[in-house]
Amino acid sequence: MRTYAIFTRPDSQLALEVAEDVREIMKGYSLEETDVNKADLVFIIGGDGTFLHAMKRDPRGLIFPIKLGRVGFFYEVDVTNYREYINRFFAGRYRVATYRKIRFLGYECVNEHYITSKNSGKVISAAIYADGELYRKGLADGVMISTPLASTAYSLSVGGPLMDPAIKAAIVNVVSPLGGPIPSLVVNDPKKVLIEVFPDRRGQKLVTDGIDMKEFNSLIEERPQRGGEFKVIRFGDTGIKRVVRARSKLSRLRYR
Repeated sequence: MRTYAIFTRPDSQLALEVAEDVREIMKGYSLEETDVNKADLVFIIGGDGTFLHAMKRDPRGLIFPIKLGRVGFFYEVDVTNYREYINRFFAGRYRVATYRKIRFLGYECVNEHYITSKNSGKVISAAIYADGELYRKGLADGVMISTPLASTAYSLSVGGPLMDPAIKAAIVNVVSPLGGPIPSLVVNDPKKVLIEVFPDRRGQKLVTDGIDMKEFNSLIEERPQRGGEFKVIRFGDTGIKRVVRARSKLSRLRYR
């Protein structure tokens, strides 16, 4: 390991201070700073939004998240203990969790792709096929394709299942369909699903990990595909136990 990079919230003084401290620590390990997409080790300092923005830079090395604030599913190290965990990492006392993104319409997501109307409150007309069989056709607020890692995120809020992030799968949810809710569709390979979105003069858009990526008003016929992998340094649980714990923590924050 020769290089590192830091991606942080530019509007947080605390994040900038932690970043400077990490740079000083890295000097002791003789690592040189470089770009996020070139580094062997990438520190992400912030919350889940910062993590998702960093992933748009396509980091190839090991990801070391340092959390600011209370909520952060991707994080287990925070500003109170990052020095201890950096030492544990360089002592070899860590594990690596590998996750896979999903590609749709030319974009990759860590959490989810969401196809919806350009106009808030309007519905879209769409059809979902699973292995060639029609699963659902009709009007809805949108169609969501999520990774297992995102099962505690937007997918959960629209009725999706909790999933072990190690499972290679995709979750498809129809969001607020006319006629009542329908079960989530879970497949072991996203390309088994065909999404059709029918033309609408008002237009639709693709939202990837919370960011508007593309607008369109013509017929869309697309199969999601497996995207690239990324590797996150873990010091604790990496499977379903971590997911359940995160869900429990979110519930406590909600009702506090």
